[in-house]
Amino acid sequence: MGFVAATQPLPISLRSTASRSPRHHTLPAPLCLPRCPRSTLTCLAEGGQPGGEQPDQTPSIDEDWRSFRARLVAGEAASESEETRAAREGGAESQEARSPLLGQKKERWAHEVSAIERGCLLVASPSSFNDAQSYFAETVIFLVEHNESGTIGVVLNRPISYALKELGLSGQAANEIVEAFPDSAMYSGGPVAPEAVMVMHNESSFDDAIDIIPGVRVGGIESAIRRVKDDKVDPQKLRFFCGYSGWYPGQLQGEVDRGLWFVAASSPDIATDQCIKLAVPLWRQVLTLMGGKYRQMAERG
Repeated sequence: MGFVAATQPLPISLRSTASRSPRHHTLPAPLCLPRCPRSTLTCLAEGGQPGGEQPDQTPSIDEDWRSFRARLVAGEAASESEETRAAREGGAESQEARSPLLGQKKERWAHEVSAIERGCLLVASPSSFNDAQSYFAETVIFLVEHNESGTIGVVLNRPISYALKELGLSGQAANEIVEAFPDSAMYSGGPVAPEAVMVMHNESSFDDAIDIIPGVRVGGIESAIRRVKDDKVDPQKLRFFCGYSGWYPGQLQGEVDRGLWFVAASSPDIATDQCIKLAVPLWRQVLTLMGGKYRQMAERG
């Protein structure tokens, strides 16, 4: 999967990495930043591959296997601490007042997995990214693609603006999005192609969006604008990201082997819920949910 131009596929340069600043990328953006013409409008949608290839159809997703696996993992734990239960329920009552999407108490889960997979989380090791790469300290990254061509993910917990209307965006395309989502937050998804913008959500009504895992979809900005204008969708249920984190083939596995990242599966709301002014930072929440040695890291950190 890749970022695809509105009119024709554009290739992605995956020679950049989350752990060092990229030099070359060719990714245009669906949300036009200043001086970005409408012709460069792009979206992460409709099954584009990193090399520009298009699959015949969007792959089907088994809606049960990830939750089933999580239940198996949970069944192996004899007990859990009160802190783990609080994180699992989404961060307690103070989050309800601060974030509209985290107010509903729901069963959250996260657990370690042995292999990198599409839709998993990368959780920064507490001993990593402390100096020149401090951008990634205590980050949680959601992988929107992982295959033989490379890996693409977005950082979930780096908000750069609480409202799109405050960013000073220009151009017709940007104006349409800001008009529909003036009070939506913008997050920094990573250092690669900061002019590229992706929208993430769990709205099944967006026919131009695609599934990453059950409960997490990307793309569909045109459908989103229409349905928000028709009062069919709550704007706060969409997350906007500018830029992304990318690894060329084999690179991310090397970083995981060196202990830079922990790999985890999680409930979809961890990716789709807003991540602003949380009572418990997302990095600590995920480590706590993972339990065991990871919970101890969260407590020490």
